[in-house]
Amino acid sequence: MTASTKYYTDAAGLYLGGFAPAPAYDIRTPQEPIPDPDTGEMVPRPPLVQTVTPEVVPPPGGIEVPHPPADARAVWDFDAQEWQEPAPALPVITARQCRLMLLAVGITPAMVEAELGAIQDETDRARALIEWEYASAYERTHPLIDQMAAAFDLPAVQVDALWLAAADL
Repeated sequence: MTASTKYYTDAAGLYLGGFAPAPAYDIRTPQEPIPDPDTGEMVPRPPLVQTVTPEVVPPPGGIEVPHPPADARAVWDFDAQEWQEPAPALPVITARQCRLMLLAVGITPAMVEAELGAIQDETDRARALIEWEYASAYERTHPLIDQMAAAFDLPAVQVDALWLAAADL
C-alpha cells in the first residue's frame, strides 16, 4: 500500500483495513480556438489540464488509526493507542481434564448436571446434557462453557486460566 494509505477500525477496535486513494487523474477542458493576430486564422489552443488527487474515503463508522496491526485479529486499544494482540487459542481439553478442573474450584459433576437440568427449553436441556455426558473433548469457545461459567460466577479470565491448567493434567 502507498504512503497515503489510511488505516481504520470500527468503534469496537476491530481492524477494518487499509484504504488508499484512487490514483491521481487529469481533467482536460477543451478551449475555444483564438484568432492568430498576424493571419486572422483560428488557432487551436491546448486544453486546460487540472490534476485531481482523490482523498481516501473512510469506511462507514471507521476510526483512523496510525498503522495496521501485525495480526488482523488484534484489537485497537483507544486508551493506550496501540494494538492489543489476541490471546493465544486455548487447547482442546478432555472430559477428564474438564471435570478435574471443575473439581479443583469446588464444582462437582452433580452440580453441573443440576445447572444443565434447570435449562427451561426441553431440547436445549437435552442437547446440553448430551454435550456434558458424551463429549470426549471440550473447546473453550463452545457456548456451553460460557453458560456454565456464568452459572457458577466464574469470570472469563479465571476460566481461561483454569483451562490452561487443565490442559496440563
